[in-house]
Amino acid sequence: MESNVTPSVSGRTYADFEFDAPAALISATGIGLLTMDNLTVTNGTINFGMTTAGFNLKGNITVAATGTLGFAPASAGSLNFVGTAAQSITNLGTISFNNFQNVQINNAAGLTLNSPITLFRTLTFTSGLINTTAVNLLSMGAASSVTGASNASYVNGPVKKTGNTNFIFPVGKANGYVPIGVSNFTGASAATDEFVAEYIRSSASVLGAVTAPLIDHVSHCEYWNLNVTNGTPTVDLTLYWTSNNTCGGGPYITDLNELEIAHFDATNWDASSTGFSSINGTVFAGDITWPAVSTFSPFALASNTLVNNPLPINVNYITGQKQNGNHLLNWKVTCVSTPSATLELQRSADGRNYNTIYSIFATALRCADPFDHTDNQPVKGVNYYRLKMTDANGKITYSTIVPLINDTKGTDIMNIAPNPIVGGTFNLKISTAEKTDMEFVITDMQGRVLQKQTASMIAGFNTIPMNVRNLSAGAYQLFGNSADGRTRVLRFVIQ
Repeated sequence: MESNVTPSVSGRTYADFEFDAPAALISATGIGLLTMDNLTVTNGTINFGMTTAGFNLKGNITVAATGTLGFAPASAGSLNFVGTAAQSITNLGTISFNNFQNVQINNAAGLTLNSPITLFRTLTFTSGLINTTAVNLLSMGAASSVTGASNASYVNGPVKKTGNTNFIFPVGKANGYVPIGVSNFTGASAATDEFVAEYIRSSASVLGAVTAPLIDHVSHCEYWNLNVTNGTPTVDLTLYWTSNNTCGGGPYITDLNELEIAHFDATNWDASSTGFSSINGTVFAGDITWPAVSTFSPFALASNTLVNNPLPINVNYITGQKQNGNHLLNWKVTCVSTPSATLELQRSADGRNYNTIYSIFATALRCADPFDHTDNQPVKGVNYYRLKMTDANGKITYSTIVPLINDTKGTDIMNIAPNPIVGGTFNLKISTAEKTDMEFVITDMQGRVLQKQTASMIAGFNTIPMNVRNLSAGAYQLFGNSADGRTRVLRFVIQ
């Protein structure tokens, strides 16, 4: 568009829409649904004010240095990111959202901010991630709110919140939604207070030593950054845990009575919630609150004792591949709640009876590095491998099982876990005797094909990410096809 003529928008559908009208000031309003692909503002100012039916955007937003784009409905309206490919917002000029503009992310491929934006009303998460950085920040205004965040939809990166009202930051990482919350503002709190929060999927323990007198250890797989960028508020701080916190497997929280929050002072984990915290939920899912917090920076889940709440997992990964007729096994463990461990690699020919084929004693320091072992004499057919881990107190735990096929052909498809599936994604584990391409087919219980996905298999153990967000809740079947034929059929449930 290159004139001062107001475009027709109510109930209209456009492909790519470009506004290029130097010195123009246009307000495009309507109650009918506006749909378009890419939205580009090259020159001039255009404000969209879609109210009742809203605005569905399938592509990217791009604002040039000489352009101004506003979303300014006169009453509540929703801007919906509903593409099927990844979407983005890039602003070199001016972009703004008024107090009536709701925003919804409903795109499994996600939305990436290449420029900062500030929202003042409701942000709804339906499907897909919003990817942010410290520079390209998502900011939520004082009267804003968030709804619908889940394992399928959250912010991957930092989020800023202005104001002194209760707020749960919708943050997470590749494992899913793991939020942090602030509430009960007191002290010198004000409507201009500003927090920036981000979930970090990395060991809290590597930041520094634990010096808090009643804390034994902090999480070895995660922490949250929470910083005040304006004001001096005092708040109740809440951390959450679900199955997402397990860092891949193994018990994460075992005793709520010993669970605490620890604070990092840029050098040490110097303080904790011990004696003040309140806890809701179970060891599987819940939250812990530290009241009256006024000093910020990183926070992590922590434990009062060595024995309970290991917080990290015992096994980071175990995998294997065929190599010149041998089987090469690789694994990484985290020895946090014990000063040492004995690691035994075990093998079975039937998946039930295991024998140790390799053993190593490892200190906590040695556990920081990966391990590997080559089985030079695998049995004919399927070989099942697992780790048996014995800590310094004699406690024994086991890893998941890795099958490898000592043959020229064949596949072994593992069970789907977790099952039922929550969040719309899961990892399918399958072992193949040779390098091959495979097609995975998902059907309903009547055998009607609903989804297909292809992947290239290595000769060994493969983990294939599966996305079933487009399928509704219910029961389904899955099998694989390759040049060797069809695998066995697995059944799973989506909640």
